[in-house]
Amino acid sequence: MRITLKSKRTISIIFSIVIALSISPNAFAVTPHETNIQIHQPIYDKIEAAILSILPEKEHYGLNDLNISELSLGQYIPSFEIVNNKLVPLDLYFYPIFDGENKVVSMAAITTVNGDAIVSISTAFVEQLQSIMPDCKVSIVYDSDGPYLLTQHTMIKLADYPMNMDFGRSNITAVNSSELQQANGVSLLGTKPLTLDLQIRPLGEDDDSIYLAVPKVLQPTGSSICWAACVASTVNYKYYGPGSAVYTAQDIADMYGYNTALGCAQVINTMNALFSNMQYTNNGGNNNNFPNIWSSLSSKDSPVIGRFEYSTGGGHFMVIRGMNYYGTFSVMDPLEAGATYRSGTITGTGNTRNFSIISYTGGSTLTLTHYGYKY
Repeated sequence: MRITLKSKRTISIIFSIVIALSISPNAFAVTPHETNIQIHQPIYDKIEAAILSILPEKEHYGLNDLNISELSLGQYIPSFEIVNNKLVPLDLYFYPIFDGENKVVSMAAITTVNGDAIVSISTAFVEQLQSIMPDCKVSIVYDSDGPYLLTQHTMIKLADYPMNMDFGRSNITAVNSSELQQANGVSLLGTKPLTLDLQIRPLGEDDDSIYLAVPKVLQPTGSSICWAACVASTVNYKYYGPGSAVYTAQDIADMYGYNTALGCAQVINTMNALFSNMQYTNNGGNNNNFPNIWSSLSSKDSPVIGRFEYSTGGGHFMVIRGMNYYGTFSVMDPLEAGATYRSGTITGTGNTRNFSIISYTGGSTLTLTHYGYKY
């Protein structure tokens, strides 16, 4: 049986810092879109499959009550990073998703990990893209402090990294304006219609879906207590139900007595000691047992607290709150303000599989390495 739990969409606003020219007053003018752009078919198919996987709870991904048959995909927005004071292309591409009125409503990000295409769907950066004139050429640049949205006229800071993380990047101020102009962006004019296949598919444990409406809990800006936000979200869900907000990340950090990064075993063991009804099992050693994670979500109605490793080094905690028969999973990310639910990709076969997801804020890939689950 397919199990789907939904919660009302919480609308949050990511405050952008405009550090160059202000946006034109004509930014919201409607410009006709071209509908003949070319998108590499394997990429197009991967993004379509990822969108299909989140349809049972599409309200969390900016799709709300939209007519799915009217969605279209835009040209990819290239991304860059500042390394050794130089502008370097990233193997990370953002595809805006448009509704029937040519408005950006969601975003697909795609990259590769060990030869596998990884796709994530999120509403991160969407609000800022909606404020840009469609014919402006845009790109995304990551420096030592966070990501920026660049156009010919503006540079908008999109988010901040966690404390003490710079991903080995230089500050954007070290790059002169002429070099930044070489960040060849694309306009938001061209689109290609999506042809989502909504046919009924066979069900079973390996191809069913489950989503838990865990509360969205953010870590304090610039902090390293993502683990505390994940514990707060999980405890709130298990003790008080979907949408509850009894504990914050700081509440949990204070109870633990730490305001710094912690390992997965300490996070899980201390949670069990503080909350006697939790009794989670810690699993480490890169043994991502697919049945364990599925069972915790579906049979035990228990979110999974996952510790993920950045491809650029360093770790981050997120709550695994859903899995789907398309080979995708969903997380609650305490770092992505305003877009805390995001999808990722499951690759491999058998019991041990890879869970990978794209960090919009970090401009890198996160792969599951340790987790706590309900046995």
